[in-house]
Amino acid sequence: MEWPPRAEMEAKALKYLGLSVDDLFQKAATAPLTLTYPECCLIEHHFRIIAVLNRGSRFAWLRKIPDLIHKKKEAEDSILTPTELQVIRNVEGVARQIQKTAHADIREMFKDKERPYGTPPQWIQNIIDQRDDKTWGYVFYHHKETAGWSAFVVDFNGMLAMRTYLEGEQEVLKSKVGHSIPFDTDENDISYLRQDFFDRREGGALKAGILKNVFFLLTTIDPNWSSLSPDEEGYDGRLKINGTQVFWRFYEFMSSGKFTLKDVRRDFHAVNAEKRYPCFAEPVAWHFTMLDRLRWPFE
Repeated sequence: MEWPPRAEMEAKALKYLGLSVDDLFQKAATAPLTLTYPECCLIEHHFRIIAVLNRGSRFAWLRKIPDLIHKKKEAEDSILTPTELQVIRNVEGVARQIQKTAHADIREMFKDKERPYGTPPQWIQNIIDQRDDKTWGYVFYHHKETAGWSAFVVDFNGMLAMRTYLEGEQEVLKSKVGHSIPFDTDENDISYLRQDFFDRREGGALKAGILKNVFFLLTTIDPNWSSLSPDEEGYDGRLKINGTQVFWRFYEFMSSGKFTLKDVRRDFHAVNAEKRYPCFAEPVAWHFTMLDRLRWPFE
């Protein structure tokens, strides 16, 4: 087998998939068609991160010496556990189907970059298409006794007036809102706010363009996060977002349905780790992004 040491496998599964190896293997062994393309690639490529252009040459020996395929399978049968063997065989059976679906999805994801000149970005077009009510934005919670709230409102109004100069923006600029909701419970009791947001969302109280997968309490909060403690990546359902991006890239990504707040958090740490930002001080809130660029396993 070409698998690296277990510790390396665990590190890569966590970094690229947010899963443990055991959870990944359980999914591949019992429900292979539910594997995502990255999950499939990590198993198929023996937990090695291989660029697209290098994948063909890595497995060229299998085509040049066909007998080795049979010997390889014999070796796998003799050394792998039943679960590991089931994982390998299942991935072999579904890999091409998952790859085909994934590449269709990635073409759809980047279709917006090919929109004709003068056409609004898709996320702005979606707001325009709301027709009579083009309201869009977020729910912002604030404690009734919050010190400095009035000063914050002044700054927030400036953020609402901020321009992106994107095509079509003029049609939706004045309908941009921050739906402010005061509360008087303990500020640290996020569970109360999540339940309140859930009730408003499920009760149909949020207008079409108000995002229903995040809300704000200074930081952005994932309303569906239920754990009382951070997960293995340190994610606790919250993330700071730079004010210049709240009504631009962050809204674009979160309204697309293609990303979660955890994806945005991973992007924040990836940008910081690779120093992909034009400043000397490391950002303390999500601002610069690589979410709209091809990443492994598509690069």
